[in-house]
This record gives sequence, structure tokens and C-alpha cells, in this order.
Amino acid sequence: MIAFVFTASLCVGYALLRLVWQERLMAACGGLILGTALWAWILFAMLLFGIAAPFTAAGIAFASLGAALIVASGFHKRFEAAELLVPLLSWLVALALFHLPVVATTSGDAGYMIMMGVDTCRFDTIPADIRRTLMYGYPPLIPMLQATACKFTSANQLVNFIPLFAIAQLLFLIALLQRIGYALIAAVLGCLIIFSSTSAMIHVVYFNHHLLLGFMILMFAVITQDRKPDQDKASVLALLILLFGIDIGRAEAALVSLILLVVLIRHDNFSVRERLTLALGNAVAVTLYLGFVASMEVDTSIRLIILNRFSIAVLIAITWAYAGYVALTHYSAQIARLDRSTLAITLCLSVVAMGLAVLVAPIRLTQSLAAIFTNTFLLVGFWGFTWWILVGALVIAWRLARARSAPLLSSDPRFVLIVSMLALMMLLAVGRDPYRLGFGDTFNRFLAHLAPVWLWLVADLWRRIDLDRPVSSLLSKSAGQIGHGTPSHAKPPASESV
Repeated sequence: MIAFVFTASLCVGYALLRLVWQERLMAACGGLILGTALWAWILFAMLLFGIAAPFTAAGIAFASLGAALIVASGFHKRFEAAELLVPLLSWLVALALFHLPVVATTSGDAGYMIMMGVDTCRFDTIPADIRRTLMYGYPPLIPMLQATACKFTSANQLVNFIPLFAIAQLLFLIALLQRIGYALIAAVLGCLIIFSSTSAMIHVVYFNHHLLLGFMILMFAVITQDRKPDQDKASVLALLILLFGIDIGRAEAALVSLILLVVLIRHDNFSVRERLTLALGNAVAVTLYLGFVASMEVDTSIRLIILNRFSIAVLIAITWAYAGYVALTHYSAQIARLDRSTLAITLCLSVVAMGLAVLVAPIRLTQSLAAIFTNTFLLVGFWGFTWWILVGALVIAWRLARARSAPLLSSDPRFVLIVSMLALMMLLAVGRDPYRLGFGDTFNRFLAHLAPVWLWLVADLWRRIDLDRPVSSLLSKSAGQIGHGTPSHAKPPASESV
């Protein structure tokens, strides 16, 4: 049964993504994550509505839903015989995973989520510890997958899927870098910037949700960047499933999914109807999950509680307010004009928010920033030279782009996404203890969500810069403009923003 669920998950995701991407490797690696998110939501819905159906029935329902999605998206019309290898190989991989020794490890947080999965696999009651751990901020994405493993095999065997997710993300990134023009060896070396660090190696064998969420955010960004207004609706279905997975992946995931919608789902690549579909779907998912959490009777005096009923009400209201805003863009010309400046407005608000956070809680933010710098750049967070390279490469690419009046970073949705998510983490630091030193710090682990998108952005920027001209000439041009101003005969850049 567990091999069946694994195979069905991968095939459903693969079928949808093959309509979005031509590359079979990207579709297969991404399909594993897409199908996993859908399966987790089906199990969570069973828990939510008190459905005590056996797992066999859940698997059949999942396969039926997957078949309906495949038919609705039109994949069956483009099916090729070679793609029969996908379910066969996935079945063999699933069988191998559950016969290999356990290679991943767990932590205190993972222990809570494992126990949630052990208790949830009964689907007859909602144990008290599930209430407590959900309110502590342990989301149900991993526990729902853990419940599947507990039902059919050893409770510890699911941890072998975490290295598999890491391998899938590595192969996906390699294929993505190859697609934008890098040779295979260059793509592999580029990915090693992330995966060679000690922190990344820990995430490869770390039973938690950070690797999954980083992969989902990367896939969401790639789908939206690739999409054309006339593309098949398979991309909208894939994005909706990814939003569902992200929404149950972190305590603050409602804000992360909102940032993804605001920055990446824009008027120039999605119709109003498609944007409204995604916004409403996200609002419903957030309401179901957080409403479930709010309905539990938990001692609200416990200091570690992350989600209380007030914060839950605010998060739900924000997601529905955004859906209303999207609907108004269709009826109000003023709002539609404002909507065309979403990237610039979001970037400015993010910078202002980070500044306000420092003003509101200067001591706490100063301590947090010191811990972030030490973890990220001084090896305490086990990142090695990863962020020195990623940040340095981004700054150099930005300077080279400005020297030849190339499109600026402020107009790139991926850059705005990164800045917005960093601003979110700064704002969250205002209402909590300062970020701390070490791998286990929240912000340090959060960097695993940003690293894949950051690498893709840097690689794409360098690829788009015409490096045929000597770098020295570009730097001397830039220095001349700084020292003497722009010559009267030279055409100034179209914009001088970030």
C-alpha cells in the first residue's frame, strides 16, 4: 500500500507538471513533491472532518482524484509510451526505500511530529498531544506523511524519504540550471554551492519540513516565471496544490503563501479569474487549517504557543482580504492601475517594514541581526561559504547589470520575493525571543527555504549578462559614472532603483 501511495503521488504530480515543463526530469522530481502535498492534504481533510476511513479507501480516493486531475488538465491527450517508466521506477524506488536501513535522523521537534503521526494514523480521535503540538506551531504536513508510514511499516522508516526529497531537489536544480543555458558540469558545481555546506547536509538527513518547503517555494516560483497567459490550466492546478502544501507546512505559512501570491501571481501572466481562483483556494485552505487549530481547547497561558486565536483571526482575515482585493481589480480601474505596480510597492513596503521593526524593538532586533550575521557568514550556522558566494555573486551581478543598463533587480519577482520573506522574518522577530546562535535557530533553518530560489536568481542573472566584454571595461565604466557623472551624450539608465 505504501508503495502504491508513493507511486500514485509521483504520477499525479508528474502528469500535471509535464503540461507545464517539457523537461521530464524536472516534472518527475517536482511531481514527487506535488503529489506529496496533495496526499498530505487528503489525510489532513480526513482528520479535519473526522472521517475514519481505512487507508486503503484513502489511497483509492487519492488515485481517483489524481486521475480526475489528469483528465481535467488534458495530460491523457499527450501521453507518450516512454512515460510508462515513471510509475515503474517510482514503484521500485518506494520498495527500496522501505527495505534500506534508516539513514536520516530526528530532533526534538521531529519527535513531536513523529508522535503526531503515530497518533493520527488511527483517525478515530484527536489526541490531546496533537492539539498541543499544533498550537505550539508544529504544522501537520510531515505528521500526515508520518501517519502513512506508521500504518503500514516501521514508524521510523519514513525518514528515508527526506534524503529522497533532497536528491529530487538537487536533480531539479541541475535540470533548471541546464535549461537556462549552463553545461551539466557548471550546473552541478553551481548546486554544490548549497549542497556542499554542512547545514545543507544536515537538512538532507534532518526529519523536518524545511527541505520540503524550500522545494515547494522554488517550484511555485519556476511555474509562475515560465507561465504564459495562454498556457494550459494545469499550471493553476499545480500552483493550487503547492499552496495547500505550504499552508500546512509552517506556523506562519499563511503569510508565506500570501507573499507568493502577491509577488508571483500578477496581472501580466495570470487572468483575474485565475488569480482569484488561487487567492480563494489559499484562503479556504488557511481557514480550514487555522480554524481547526483555533477550535481546540488548549491552555493559552503556555509560553511556547505560537498560534493563538487572535493571531489566527488576523491571518484568516488577511488572506480573505487579499482575495477581495484581487476581485476588485476587475471592477475598479484605480485598483487595477495600482495592481500594475505590485512589485515596486511590495519591495518598498518590505524595506520600510524592516526599518520599522528595528525602531519598534531595537535591542531585540540588534541581537537578532548579530545572531543572523554570525550564523550565516561566520560558520556558526554551519553554512560554510555558501552565503558569502551567493550574496557576493548577487552583488557583483547587480553592479554589472547596472553598468550596461540591464533590467534591474527591483523588477525581478524572485528578488522581491527574497526581500519580502526576509522582511517577514524580521517582523516575526519583534514578537518573540531574539534569534540565537547555532544551526537550530529559526532564521538559520529558514534560509533553507530561500537558498534554492536565491541560487536560481543568481545563476540566471549571470547568464543574462553579456560577459563577452571584459569585466574591467564594465567596472571602469561604472567607476567613471560614479566619479564624473553621466556624460551628456550618454543615454542614462531607464531607472535608478535597486
